[in-house]
Amino acid sequence: METTSSSVEALALLPLPDLASWSEQQIRGTFCVWDSVALGATAVDLGQLDVNGRIGFPRACRLCMRAHVTGSDAAHRAMCEQCVDDQAVGSETVCDTGRALRRLVLEYGR
Repeated sequence: METTSSSVEALALLPLPDLASWSEQQIRGTFCVWDSVALGATAVDLGQLDVNGRIGFPRACRLCMRAHVTGSDAAHRAMCEQCVDDQAVGSETVCDTGRALRRLVLEYGR
């Protein structure tokens, strides 16, 4: 699946584990940043990051992506005043962050 620029920006909204604790494999993107499992062809690219002065290419397994995207979306919708108000009246989320997280849920939450 191709990652669009809006997807990359939305991925930046996900809380990552403490970068100082990442293994070499996690920095290189061969192991999932959340559960340290070896990754295959279905891994999700989380973009390029500066990890302790080194360039890293973190990736995640789809199972972790699903959990973290769904959790981040739910946490945001519960705390964002605009999203709470929108949900109360049954309208679509107008908040940019909520919209970006919702796109990730649709993409990885299956």
